[in-house]
Amino acid sequence: MDDSERTREEIFTAMGRCLHAWGFVELEIANLFMILQGIRRDAYTHPMRAAFEAVIALPVRLAMIGAYVEADRTLADYLPHVQPLKTKIRKQYEKRHEIAHALVAREMTPSGLKASLRPFVTMYGYSQKRGAQLSLDQINDRTKAFNALADRIRRHVQSVGAIRGLPADFYASPGEVAFTPLGPDDLVAHGK
Repeated sequence: MDDSERTREEIFTAMGRCLHAWGFVELEIANLFMILQGIRRDAYTHPMRAAFEAVIALPVRLAMIGAYVEADRTLADYLPHVQPLKTKIRKQYEKRHEIAHALVAREMTPSGLKASLRPFVTMYGYSQKRGAQLSLDQINDRTKAFNALADRIRRHVQSVGAIRGLPADFYASPGEVAFTPLGPDDLVAHGK
């Protein structure tokens, strides 16, 4: 196996890990929806969770969360935190699409065959050497960013659970990291 083939296999593995990390973002978004309503986040068979998860489009799910928080006056202190979170999720969702809708391609460079991930590749663009390329390190950085985003949403879940005065086991599992409550720094989307 040559270096480009080895790198190609590493990219495939990194893609899988990256999309798996995004899956936890989606899980925490559903958990946030549940806790907003005062329902245990782990009530996986609850009709409200089933209804929410039936909505596949992430922008619609985020709109549902935003509308719910805006309409529930008991969440007035939480409302300012919703838009920055939604903005961060949408930005990272675009990064997720680049991983999910890509091909692993190899091309000849002056130093030999080089493998990279080509988001939204077209064969015409590829033949013209156009379009973005993501390296293994860039894919791994996205995995880290998605994991951090899942933690950020988990922090929102815990904060909303505390705002609602729910029992801790509604919004956190035993042994789970207890995040600090949301504060002024959480009123901005942060980063790319």
